[in-house]
Amino acid sequence: MTSYLQNRWVDGLVLLSSLAVLAGVVGAVWRLLNPVISARIPKKSELLLHLQHELKTNPSMLRASDLFAGRVPHASIEVLLRTIGDPPSAAELSLRKDLDHLFGLLQKVAFAVTVSKFLTQGEAECFSWYFREIQKHPILSDYFYSSGFLDLWDFAQSWAEKIEMDP
Repeated sequence: MTSYLQNRWVDGLVLLSSLAVLAGVVGAVWRLLNPVISARIPKKSELLLHLQHELKTNPSMLRASDLFAGRVPHASIEVLLRTIGDPPSAAELSLRKDLDHLFGLLQKVAFAVTVSKFLTQGEAECFSWYFREIQKHPILSDYFYSSGFLDLWDFAQSWAEKIEMDP
């Protein structure tokens, strides 16, 4: 019986020692990787600045923004996204790609607010004009449904509802 108790006591010491070594190894790995991991995760301000910079300097985004604001006299969102009628011209296809690029960026904002909760809606307020504009074009709901931008449509819808509730 004494031999059995001694073996259990030794087993307990071995287990305790193993856990201590494992904790030390995990701690050392964490200390080594933490700076690398922290450097790869953007800060909120960096993300917002990057997205705003993209909106203000990327020619594709600027063309899409002009289209949204109605400053493109020869094109409208409704004409660009129509599914029946004449096939789109090369210029219309180019503008449609610009819109998709803009929608992709806005989808990132919507994801950062609703899914990852990385940003709050207040922090994303600088993009509110785009989300309000999306709601002005009902044809976008069908286009978003067929193009995979449903999260963006839902987010723009919730933004519009929030504005209606907070006059």
